[in-house]
Amino acid sequence: MGVYKSLVRPLLFRLNPERAQTISKTFLKRRYLWRPVSSFMQVHEEMLKTDLAGIGLKNPVGLAAGFDKYCEIVGTFMELGFGYVTCGSIVSDPREDNPRPRYVRYPERESLVNCTGIPSRGLNYALKGLRGYANRTTPIIANIQDFDIQGYLRSFEAVQPLVDAVEVATVCPNEKYDTFNPLRHETFDRLLAIIHTQKQKPVLVKIRNYHNEKERENRLELIRMCLRHRIDGITLPGSMTVEEPRLSLGRGNLTGRAVFKNTLRNIRDIWEETEGKVAIKALGGIFRGEDAFQAIKAGATTVETVTGVIYEGVSWAKHINQELVGLLKQEHFASIGELRGYGAPQTVAA
Repeated sequence: MGVYKSLVRPLLFRLNPERAQTISKTFLKRRYLWRPVSSFMQVHEEMLKTDLAGIGLKNPVGLAAGFDKYCEIVGTFMELGFGYVTCGSIVSDPREDNPRPRYVRYPERESLVNCTGIPSRGLNYALKGLRGYANRTTPIIANIQDFDIQGYLRSFEAVQPLVDAVEVATVCPNEKYDTFNPLRHETFDRLLAIIHTQKQKPVLVKIRNYHNEKERENRLELIRMCLRHRIDGITLPGSMTVEEPRLSLGRGNLTGRAVFKNTLRNIRDIWEETEGKVAIKALGGIFRGEDAFQAIKAGATTVETVTGVIYEGVSWAKHINQELVGLLKQEHFASIGELRGYGAPQTVAA
């Protein structure tokens, strides 16, 4: 990360975020550029191996949904030492993004705020990208999101045979749901009931963060629904909606170091509500090995990021894994599985 943080990042951060993102993804789409460094990005340690909802992982560090929205750069992240890669959100029909400007950086807080919505090139475009990874050694999770139940089900049916797990996202914080809102209990209950009858791979659910006690109870009820429908894993990101007049919408979703405390709180909420019986993907503000260690100790099964890659560079996974190994040995844990939930109120094995 030294070269990236001392040379590459300062150059990218001189550009506006949209332009920097375009340039970065131009290089990341070319997997052949990254194959020569692949062996240097891997951390081969038995103690890092873990299980995510029945999927064997070489390490617990993943790429979260939102970085590779169109399933175009999955292969590159397989070369960069990640334990799994999440692509999407995949939406059944093509749609435009929110107006620019959509990103504002907060370098002093290692955070950023965005008002990007759910842009899509459509389900067929995503499927074209996913079909190229039949012989993969790194698991792929497809994140799907839509505006009606039929849209969700079209994507679910199409992507399930091509990936290792499907993540159902409820609501993007930068979108308005006037007629269909998966955070409404009856809608979400119907969707999960149908998915349960069709699932052949692990199904995870990604739920929007909460800002007050009423929203918290809503999220906990959604988690209880997930348990009733035998959902295999849950993500409750630490990100939160904040006012930002420099964005086109005047507000956006805050991510990065600034939300890490929220992430730990949410892990504990899920752990206590599920008694540690489902997988938990930790997302929000995880930048260092110590962050990952604390998240897993609180009950997370894996840790993942988008903003961490922007601030720390493409070797983020390698350095998190190296630091995790050092901390596990220092604190006398034999494995990630042994660490999971060690600091939680109930130490129930998932």
